[in-house]
Amino acid sequence: MKGSIRARRLIVYLLALVAKNDYSRLIRTQLIKMLFLIDYESENQLLHTLTGYTYIKNNNGPYTKAFKEDLERLKKRYVSEKPRETFNGGRTYYLYDLVKKIKSQDIIKTAEEKRWFSQEEQDIVSDIVSRYANKKLDDILNEVYELTDAGEKRFGEEFELNENYKKIKETCDGYSSLFTKEFIAEYNKRYAYTESEKEILEKEREEMLQASGLLDVD
Repeated sequence: MKGSIRARRLIVYLLALVAKNDYSRLIRTQLIKMLFLIDYESENQLLHTLTGYTYIKNNNGPYTKAFKEDLERLKKRYVSEKPRETFNGGRTYYLYDLVKKIKSQDIIKTAEEKRWFSQEEQDIVSDIVSRYANKKLDDILNEVYELTDAGEKRFGEEFELNENYKKIKETCDGYSSLFTKEFIAEYNKRYAYTESEKEILEKEREEMLQASGLLDVD
């Protein structure tokens, strides 16, 4: 999976909020886990992620190669990477911040003026920053593991972000293998969909029915 402009904007915006509130600079694992938490909250509240990333299980929980690609593109021009004191058997950690020539208030102002994110999305990012920017990494990892079924996943297996979606689907007795109209109605009743998202879901349902052979006419 490749990186995206929206994900890169989120990384810069997140670091700007961290700097504005005088939180400590983030290490790489902390940064990717905060992006995951933002996507988790956004998927469950707004039915879409902010980064577009697909996360898989890695050594420290959710990870995506697209994050590394986006971070590399941002380094030097927007994001500063500095090595942290080597410890734990010679392992080097890196700290991330905005480069000195870029002010956090300028990034935040640009994001608002150019509408990088909706107000609802901004609220989610701000909430995650306030809750996790100053937390110990071990505490963040523990919470991520509690939110997901990371402990049960195999290395490289994909994460399911929308727990509500999964739970409602499981309650549709007799329809577990198909996106049925009953399932869609129940989902829409609890979690609002845009018209375009409804069309996509309806199309997926029809494709799955076609594949099952239930719509075949002899």
